[in-house]
Amino acid sequence: MTIASRMSADEATVPADLDGAIASYQRLAAMDPPALRSLVAELNQISLESAASAEEQATPEALARADRSARRAAAARAALDSIDAEDEYEAVAN
Repeated sequence: MTIASRMSADEATVPADLDGAIASYQRLAAMDPPALRSLVAELNQISLESAASAEEQATPEALARADRSARRAAAARAALDSIDAEDEYEAVAN
């Protein structure tokens, strides 16, 4: 059974603080792509550890924490992917 399948529909909604994190990741992507790459690696590691902990603990709190960690990591990766796509577009255009 996966973490997502154990979560209720309410727990699967986007946390309010994630919107702010997404905006921050997008600003960081524009200002300092290497820093964002480093942040993505750290958030991926946190997400993996959080998921492992949730599997072990199987509590609603641990599942919610794992979900938040996974969403933050995904948001940071999306921001990084957007600048990488822009770089590729500019390289092809020039």
